[in-house]
Amino acid sequence: MNYKTFKEMPELELRLLSMIGMFIEQRLAFKIDNSPNYHISHYDRQSMETYFFSDSHPFPHNVSFVIHVNKESEVIISDDDLDYYREKLNEDDSIEDGEEILSGVLAVSGELELSSGQVDEFELHGIEQPLIDNTGKSITFVGGYKASYSGIQPEGWSVYVVCDVLGLSAWAAEDNTYLGILAEGLAMMLRKDYKIASFMFYCALESFINHRLHSQSDETRLSEKLKELVAAIFPSSDLAKHPIYTSTIEGFNRLTGLRNAIAHGTKVVSVSREETSSHLILVLTLIACIEAILADFSSLSAALREHDLSLASRKFWSSWKDDE
Repeated sequence: MNYKTFKEMPELELRLLSMIGMFIEQRLAFKIDNSPNYHISHYDRQSMETYFFSDSHPFPHNVSFVIHVNKESEVIISDDDLDYYREKLNEDDSIEDGEEILSGVLAVSGELELSSGQVDEFELHGIEQPLIDNTGKSITFVGGYKASYSGIQPEGWSVYVVCDVLGLSAWAAEDNTYLGILAEGLAMMLRKDYKIASFMFYCALESFINHRLHSQSDETRLSEKLKELVAAIFPSSDLAKHPIYTSTIEGFNRLTGLRNAIAHGTKVVSVSREETSSHLILVLTLIACIEAILADFSSLSAALREHDLSLASRKFWSSWKDDE
């Protein structure tokens, strides 16, 4: 297998991120506070009215950056249902957080088998796909319902939204400087700031190489440091015949030139999404092959296929790649 064939693997970027311990997929339950927005909702205590709400939640504690959130379903869970799920998880009564209980069930089975569906004098019209704020680290749900006064302040039941959350590991980014830089580059890429994203991907690779060689204060050219690192990781290999190194070094040199042009302002630089994606694959491939000590693309490809991705991840990445 050569580099060109390797780059055709579906969802390659996500698989590489997963392999280096950075990509997180999880199905979670979010408890909705359906308190109405009275600026756009008419309140009448005596009759059924239509109400609208907006409810924000902080990022899950293990996520530093959210790539995508997909609403899978919205359910009404009674307190009796919650007790059933608590018992199913063998949790004691001290665990009262419905989100924690239901997310635990979802982690095991992937779905909720019980839900009340409807309750008297409350009709959920729907909840939109959530809004992501990576600056404020929040996920916001907007929706509407028709209810009497009792539905505004539920007793004995609550509305939950089940979502697939795709993101970057907070722990990985905190423990490794280069992964934190890589996360910033990904954020720029998803915001369509491709020039800065490619610059950050180079910086992440530079940080990774310096970290592995303990060479932060060494002013040797990065290309020489990369050669030294690959030679140290694969001592029995002839560097001139190392499949991954020889296939990526030309792309690395081009990325170095791009980085220098951006950093020094020597010329006007324009970077396409396709080019930025190629830069990300280059950087992740080098990091993964060194971390996993895999010298050829066939071995690296086989290792990547062990990192299964959810349907939500595959759908999102395919959609993002196709959306020009």
